[in-house]
Amino acid sequence: MTENKVLPQSVLHLLQNSNFLHLGTASKTLKPNVSLMNYTPIPSKTSTNPNILVATSKKSTKYLNLISNNQCSILVHDWITSTKSIELANGKGSSGNDSQEDNLLRLLQSLNQNEISDLSCTLSGHVIKIVEPTESKEFEELKELHLARNPKAGCFLGDDVVFILIELNDSKVVDSSNHVRTN
Repeated sequence: MTENKVLPQSVLHLLQNSNFLHLGTASKTLKPNVSLMNYTPIPSKTSTNPNILVATSKKSTKYLNLISNNQCSILVHDWITSTKSIELANGKGSSGNDSQEDNLLRLLQSLNQNEISDLSCTLSGHVIKIVEPTESKEFEELKELHLARNPKAGCFLGDDVVFILIELNDSKVVDSSNHVRTN
């Protein structure tokens, strides 16, 4: 097993502020699959890095892949923030009668949002736990945490759903100028 490396602050910030990730898995025969997922960062008991919590159907390709090959790749980029930033820069959402303070606030928010959306991060990880609904107390606690962070994810939590906890091993960060940093 790979020794986990401490993730850079920029990656931790991105994980806390993004809404979605792309989860890459591979079958036992190495056939790849990528899924867009809601996720929830969960504090780890053994690392300074957070674990990643995702929910999926037991019938999904990603679940079948992860039970036969627990290694995965995760891509995180704050697309939602990028969209908000573009809207702010174009003045959308404005009533037209903003005060100078409102305009300054919008400019500062836009600058902050641009900073966040300036990078994407690829993480490697592995499954450390699959929580079935039969483990009712832990399952319900994870469901509550996941829905608190992702209120619209309830429609994805059907009867055959499990929660998967992923431990992060390392990261590669790329910014908009194509500077690559690995750890």
